[in-house]
Amino acid sequence: MSPNSFAYLVFCFAVVAFTGIGCGADSVVVPGRQEPMDAHVPDGLDVVVIDSGRIPDSGPDGDPALDVIVDVDYETVTDIGSDIALDGDVEVADTTPDATPDTTSDVVGDVVADIREDAAASVDGGPEPDPHEDMILVPAGEFWMGCNEELDAFCRPNEHPYREVYVPDFLIDRTEVTQAAYERCVAAGTCSLTAEREACAWDPVLRSDYPVTCIDWYQARDYCLWAGKRLCSEAEWEKAARGDDGRIYPWGNTPPTCELMHNSSCGAEPLPVGSLPAGASPYGVEDMAGNAREWVEDDWHSNYDGAPDDGSAWIDSPRSIGRVRRGCCFGGLGGGLRTSARVGELAGHDCSCMGIRCCADFSMEKR
Repeated sequence: MSPNSFAYLVFCFAVVAFTGIGCGADSVVVPGRQEPMDAHVPDGLDVVVIDSGRIPDSGPDGDPALDVIVDVDYETVTDIGSDIALDGDVEVADTTPDATPDTTSDVVGDVVADIREDAAASVDGGPEPDPHEDMILVPAGEFWMGCNEELDAFCRPNEHPYREVYVPDFLIDRTEVTQAAYERCVAAGTCSLTAEREACAWDPVLRSDYPVTCIDWYQARDYCLWAGKRLCSEAEWEKAARGDDGRIYPWGNTPPTCELMHNSSCGAEPLPVGSLPAGASPYGVEDMAGNAREWVEDDWHSNYDGAPDDGSAWIDSPRSIGRVRRGCCFGGLGGGLRTSARVGELAGHDCSCMGIRCCADFSMEKR
């Protein structure tokens, strides 16, 4: 038996001894979260929880205890304890150098560093994506904005009057802005991060296709401008969500289910963007009911009396301190799922539910 093969057997023994989980030839360990949650696992990569209390407390750089083992040989996912969202293939070694139970955390730390480096390269490397590539054209026309009392028994005063609004052609992001996309803006020196990164599950490598959250209005505006876009007007957002038939929800008038939307009744964590295509709007815009709340350009007003009817944002001069946010949240209740639902927030508010969706003016060269 070669020294490397022997070392690998010792490493497998250490994993089994500490975790009670078998060791496959393509197994590696990556950092995870302490509490169980749903996971997004790309093709060919599965996740199995191990108890972080049964392995060494830290890696070579004092990293926190590790609690997830990734094994490409597993066919099912059980007891998920971390979200893995790596794009592309991840190469893993089938041997480990001189591993013993005492050096397991060092070996694990090296593997973690390699995986993060490779994954970060997939986020940061390569050509910049076309900013309008994953946007949807919403055609010009009139639609009914506000709460339709003939269909909706839960109308609120701030959703009145129900009125017809003309909106020119515009483009809107198909999904909420992802952590990977926002990270590119951070790396460019334009966007900033909240101090509460852990509470917001910020990890643009392992959660690359999850919505960025903990974003205030100013950060949302800065990102959209950096991306060559802008924040949507409230009228644009609502038209993209409901179309021109006055429907209650993006998918129609049938009651919400977890196959159509994602709020607190479906789980306490967000989903990767675009996970529920059955809940898309008439134009194919996704995640407009649940997952993350979204800022729009408009200043907050307590109803639509005096609002513009040309699709533009309703902006005061000077601007007020309140802005409008739309959509529901992975931690929210059912009321925010309605396409007419609207809430006023302080522009500097950046709770864990607040995310971004951008719009852009339509022109022929953007087709």
